[in-house]
Amino acid sequence: MVFRNTILSAKFFTLCSIFLAFLILPVSANGELPNYNPKPSEEKVDQRRTTASGSRSICESPFAKNSLNFLIPETEIAHYTVSSTPDLYIYAKTPSEVPLSFSIVIPDINADNPKFEKTLLIEKEGFYKIKLPLSFKLKDGTIYVWQIAIPCLNDFTQTDQVLRGAILKVPVAQALTKQLSLAENSLDKARIYAENGIWYDALSSAAESKQHLKSEEYIKKLLKDINLNIETDNYKILEL
Repeated sequence: MVFRNTILSAKFFTLCSIFLAFLILPVSANGELPNYNPKPSEEKVDQRRTTASGSRSICESPFAKNSLNFLIPETEIAHYTVSSTPDLYIYAKTPSEVPLSFSIVIPDINADNPKFEKTLLIEKEGFYKIKLPLSFKLKDGTIYVWQIAIPCLNDFTQTDQVLRGAILKVPVAQALTKQLSLAENSLDKARIYAENGIWYDALSSAAESKQHLKSEEYIKKLLKDINLNIETDNYKILEL
């Protein structure tokens, strides 16, 4: 909410501020956690968020079906972030016997592509955060694809399959800035991001919360909202 009229009374301004504060409470009035509300978008991008069975009979895959998941909504559109260096999250049900190849690129062959690559070693089951270097900054209005190439166990030079997620960097709207300024903690921010359709920042804010039990509950809720069913009791976030 933006207040442009300088003749608003102090009383009215105070009432509006209280109303805004109420809007950013971490639960709704009926006690339910707020939903993730994706933004409508025409930016179609090919994505694949979870491992399938081995793509080729001659390739021995290090992962069984659905045992490596990108924590992203299962749609073809690019989902939003307002961060220049967002954290990216995956879940591995089993460890990998071989290193995986991570990269993030602009999926436009005509773009001046600031490609970033790193090797990931998943040593045990769990949720993982992939951090981007501060030197690699996303630009507003640009779609990026982050991907992990999974090699064949019997031939590391060959790729079994590639998981992909699309991310669209958007500027922070003034109304969103106002809401975030009233947030008291990371879970408040997660709720605000989720209701404004900012997926990556909603998940990241929930994961960063020091209120561990509430954080776990809200991460479960976000994953349920995007129909990603992960059966685990371990919500500790590991870093890659």
